[in-house]
Amino acid sequence: MISARGPERILRRLRETLNHPGIDCLLKDDKIGRRSHDAFCKCGFPAATAEASRHGWHHTGDVGYLDEDNYLYIVDRLKDMIISGGFNVYSAEVEQALLAHPAVLDCAVVGLPDDKWGERVTAVLQLHSGHEVTAEEIKAFVKARVGSVKTPKQVEVWDDLPRSRVGKVLKTEVKSRLQNPLEPH
Repeated sequence: MISARGPERILRRLRETLNHPGIDCLLKDDKIGRRSHDAFCKCGFPAATAEASRHGWHHTGDVGYLDEDNYLYIVDRLKDMIISGGFNVYSAEVEQALLAHPAVLDCAVVGLPDDKWGERVTAVLQLHSGHEVTAEEIKAFVKARVGSVKTPKQVEVWDDLPRSRVGKVLKTEVKSRLQNPLEPH
């Protein structure tokens, strides 16, 4: 398994590490796929297995690119990509910009429906104890790092972000809370 945090993390040379005997890798339309003699399975989830294994390839759900030296960069999960104003916005890239702010302990970036943009980039922040920030300060900070298209249109500060048992931020729960603020969570 290969994973990365952030869009600039070099993983390994594709031809040396991913193309092991019996395993092929595919990068098509920025989406990553793998094929092997062994079956890939989402055990107990036959529909998900079928969806992830279309056309003989295991679709990892990752979005990435190869540079001129054949290094593979994984920039985000396809399900976390936000399409805002016709532009692909990778939540991981915006999260890395937010995490560079000294007041931000952790964050989650999601897309919410928007009449003008299709989806609006929305950031939920968990701050270091004793720190305060304004939405405008955060927007200016992110805009200077990743540009206006990727800058959150909405910024919220929560005391805690919802997490899995292993500590991973649950973006589906963040999105649900943002879309249904009056429902108990």
